[in-house]
Amino acid sequence: MISMENSFDSWFSPDDPIVLATERYTGVFGNHESVSILVTSDDIFSSASLTQLQKLEQNLLENVPYIRRVSSIVSLSLPEPMLVGFKFLPLIKKETLDDPEEIKALIQRLESHDYLRGRLYTDDHKQTWLTVEFAAFPSTDSLGQKIDPVMLVGGSVQEVLKEYQGPHFSAIATGIPIVTYEQQTYFLNEASRIITMALLVALAVAYLLIRSLKEVIYILLTATVSIVITYGLFGLAGLSIDTTLMTLPLCLGLATSIGYNIHLHNSVQLVAPQYPDTEDLIYHALKHTNKPLFFTALTSILALLSFNLIQIRPVRWVGNASALVIAVVFFVTVIIIPVLRSYRSIPEYPKSTTLLRKISSLMTNLSTGVFLNKGLIAGISICLFILGLIGLTRIDIDMNSTRVIGNRIPYMQRFQELSESDIATLYTYDVMIELEDDIASNPDIIASSLQGLETFAKSLSLTKNTHSVLDYFRISNWLRHHKNPLHFKIPTHKSEQLALINMMMWSDQQLIGKWVNFDRGVLRLQIGVDEYDPNRVIGEIEQLKHHAGELFPDARISLVGTFVQFSMIQLYIAHGQILSLLFAIITIGLMLIIVFRSFKAGLIAMVPNIAPVICIGGVMGWFRLPLDSITMTVMPMILGIAVDDSIHFVDHTRRLVKAGVGYDEAIGRTFRNIGPALLKTTLILVLTFSVYFLSLANFYNVLALLVLVGLIAALLADLTLTPLLIRYFKPFKRK
Repeated sequence: MISMENSFDSWFSPDDPIVLATERYTGVFGNHESVSILVTSDDIFSSASLTQLQKLEQNLLENVPYIRRVSSIVSLSLPEPMLVGFKFLPLIKKETLDDPEEIKALIQRLESHDYLRGRLYTDDHKQTWLTVEFAAFPSTDSLGQKIDPVMLVGGSVQEVLKEYQGPHFSAIATGIPIVTYEQQTYFLNEASRIITMALLVALAVAYLLIRSLKEVIYILLTATVSIVITYGLFGLAGLSIDTTLMTLPLCLGLATSIGYNIHLHNSVQLVAPQYPDTEDLIYHALKHTNKPLFFTALTSILALLSFNLIQIRPVRWVGNASALVIAVVFFVTVIIIPVLRSYRSIPEYPKSTTLLRKISSLMTNLSTGVFLNKGLIAGISICLFILGLIGLTRIDIDMNSTRVIGNRIPYMQRFQELSESDIATLYTYDVMIELEDDIASNPDIIASSLQGLETFAKSLSLTKNTHSVLDYFRISNWLRHHKNPLHFKIPTHKSEQLALINMMMWSDQQLIGKWVNFDRGVLRLQIGVDEYDPNRVIGEIEQLKHHAGELFPDARISLVGTFVQFSMIQLYIAHGQILSLLFAIITIGLMLIIVFRSFKAGLIAMVPNIAPVICIGGVMGWFRLPLDSITMTVMPMILGIAVDDSIHFVDHTRRLVKAGVGYDEAIGRTFRNIGPALLKTTLILVLTFSVYFLSLANFYNVLALLVLVGLIAALLADLTLTPLLIRYFKPFKRK
């Protein structure tokens, strides 16, 4: 059974340093995933709002799995001093609050703890902040079946919140479980819509260009069988599919099904006059096209397998799934489809239409026009090459979700609304400090070092707030001095610091233990941010880690949280894109040299494959289109698609030259025989990938643009530069 996955944890290998640090963190402090809810009301302290808050909290506790605790103003316990330590006493002790005097007393007591204002509720009493904490997430259910607890939690919370979306009381949730659930739900539906539209467009355009219903059926059959086999194998292997990227192998499978079948159809048409018998016709058509198709599939597969050099698991999945689907498409095209074609008793000749005659005429004119305008073509190519190289140097890596996904999607609009609140934070991450010293006997660790780290963290531009055991340190000192506001701070004398540590150790460890583990000597500092600017995030994270290392020279410093993981993808993309692209280019180049048994011919065939990479990079750089986990797949993917046309053009020319035809005549006949198939294939692919423009997600729109640029650049290079280079270098020997 196929399982879907969109958890950010799935993006990293199990041995990734951040994953290992997260495992140590959960071993000390428990589950690092949480959900936060922003409640907006006319007056959160009105009887109706407090009742709704109590009802909301109860619904969460009853309906959300793995829940451990909900923290809000209706379940809040405030610290009060005792003879030794302090005790947390509930703010609200009654199930219903309808007495105005009781509510007034409640507000007065709450506001006596002034440090909660601006954190738990806003000054105007319009908004309040709920936090939902969870127990450790299991990987299987009670029956031993694999489950996705993050999706279960996110879906359960959103289902509960549907009841609280009125004009006078509304709730918006955030947190990794919510983001994961919203993304998977939206993009699963979006993937179905895109694939359906892409299939309809591809088949309709294919019929208009080929004018053969049987050929359209062959394309549909090839794509359907290949995709079912590929995704069926993933299901049998128990591998999960990433919902955000799942459309890429599907569209690529459809694209290669179209390309391979059109070339096979073209081959049938070329040899049909010589072989009236159907079986002989199919045999010789396959003999003519099998080698180009095989090396086309092989080079495409190798280019896509280069994704495994990128340390991002969904990107690796895209590469492996796409490589597998192309392999299946190849075998279906050369084994199953020829068997079906052999049942046709009368060879089918192309129906002459105005469009087909125009395509044929265009190829004839191009075969002469290219040589007549070789200077102009060379000049334009050099200019575009220089502009493309300059553009490549201007590419930015940006995983900012607002920029990559955009704000047109409903759930992104809700997150944007939430980020504008004074008390809400969209993202949090932790600094975990693993010490060898005894924290209880060395108060300077908390009073000086941790406070210094907190001060530095607050000075960073992206930081909105911080939380740590220092909050309880200040509260303890404030309580010891009878709630004197002047003492809401860290005391400077060591004796007072030791007294406060002793006071905390005698207090509620369920709450204090969230921030410090005295037995293991581990501290944590949580940092909340609202804006995700990856280029600034990475710099600030490195500064924070360096500063923590100076303050705690003998400690093990780790930055933990999905926010940190997602930020590190920036570095993986930069490193992985270079390795992946180099591997694809070198591999395809070597394969082309082997295919044509000529170093010069291999390099000539590489030119139309390099052209789309340069053009895509140039467009991204000049138009400031970011390189992210989606767009980074375009260049190697286009390399895999573009090599198809290059191999067919060069191989057909080679065959004719080997047969004794002169270079000019061989190139002209290649234009007439192979050119229409190249144009048809590219046109169908361009229109098929154009359906991504209909998506509300920015990265799908950018993906469509880059694929279109790459496909058109590859076709133009195949029809202009390739024939000029073949004629100039004459890589093949005539018999």
